[in-house]
Amino acid sequence: MKKTDIEKILKQGSIKQKIKLYYTDIAYFNTKGIITAELKGSGTVNARMHRPDKILTDKERDLILNSIKEPKDIKYYNDLALTNKAFLMFKPLVTLQCKYNLYLTSEFKKIVAITLIHKGYEDSINEILEEINNKKTRDKVFIKALDSLQKFDATVNKGKDNIPTIEIKQGQINDDFIKLIATINTSIRESKEYIETISFFVKKSLPLQPYKQFLKDAENEIKKNIDICKKISDTLIKSLKYKDLKEDIINWEDVEVIVSNEDINDIKNAGL
Repeated sequence: MKKTDIEKILKQGSIKQKIKLYYTDIAYFNTKGIITAELKGSGTVNARMHRPDKILTDKERDLILNSIKEPKDIKYYNDLALTNKAFLMFKPLVTLQCKYNLYLTSEFKKIVAITLIHKGYEDSINEILEEINNKKTRDKVFIKALDSLQKFDATVNKGKDNIPTIEIKQGQINDDFIKLIATINTSIRESKEYIETISFFVKKSLPLQPYKQFLKDAENEIKKNIDICKKISDTLIKSLKYKDLKEDIINWEDVEVIVSNEDINDIKNAGL
């Protein structure tokens, strides 16, 4: 928020505008300022919150609070206090969804890395065996390679010209891969439902820019993780072991969310 806009509201704005500015400062603290804030002093008298990153000074905040006298202004202040409390009760859910989505992305990367490593082992060893013309030497290399890959559940296949090949079973990894896609899709649906519902609540009952930005940042973070998962999924699906895989990660835009007035009232009533 521009300093000139703040000064204009403090000097010329209505009490309602000043109250909204006051809660914008609170919203900014709850989303950005809290990161740099620290408690200074000790005890009940000397302890105070130092807020280096803020919109209003302590003096400006006091001036706004002291100007709230009319019943309609008191009501507006109390309404924002109620909705602000409700938002703060649901804010951790959005943060948790972002963290969970990031965790799933990390797990997805692990499965893909393991799969590609296994495929690399398998291809490299089989290419080496194919180049060995002496059967006795090839058999020795094959037995040694098979023994070293037992922890990867390697098996023997008959290749062309009866030259044995090694295959690393991917059954469990395949299952984990497909299950994780399903889990990621569930997380995407739940994340969008949380964010869309709370965004509608903020737009209707708590129109404060820091909260709007917080929800937008959360949405962008999850979208970024979706794109990452989609790219590594496409890479894996192109390999032979996943060429017939049908299920894929859904698009954020394809998830439909219907927000009812009852949903909004439930959130608001949480602040009571």
